[in-house]
Amino acid sequence: MAFAAPGIFSSRLRPRSELAPVPYKCSFPSVCAGRPELVSCDAVYRDRRITVVIPCLNEEAGIVQVLSRMPAFVDEIIVVDNDSTDRTAEMARRHGAFVIHEKIRGYGRAYKTGLIQAQGDIVVTLDGDHSYPVDAISYLLEVFLHSRERFLSARAFL
Repeated sequence: MAFAAPGIFSSRLRPRSELAPVPYKCSFPSVCAGRPELVSCDAVYRDRRITVVIPCLNEEAGIVQVLSRMPAFVDEIIVVDNDSTDRTAEMARRHGAFVIHEKIRGYGRAYKTGLIQAQGDIVVTLDGDHSYPVDAISYLLEVFLHSRERFLSARAFL
């Protein structure tokens, strides 16, 4: 599968009531602690659990910008550290992401590693260098949910 970031796709567009419970750790414990409605990690978007997958290679500064702007409705954030030599993984973990280490370098390989671990009903892909605006996720989700497509890709934002 080839795609450009950011993208949104799902092969599991089913009502939340039909989903088997999937245990996963809240990506935003500090946010959830201050918002009782999120304590159960039920920060769904229109009855869908949202996972964001972000491949990173030496994106220590960029990943902080991306994660600090992540919308509260995102249920799971997976950062795939593609054998970085800086503190990308440490900074991602510190900002609430679940970090997976992928020793074999490659953009596609990092995405594949993260996508395999994604638990959400809808998966959003972003880059770790803040080249795509994180606040556009909700707009892309709306387009995606109102379409009959199973994959949406955006190349540029004007």
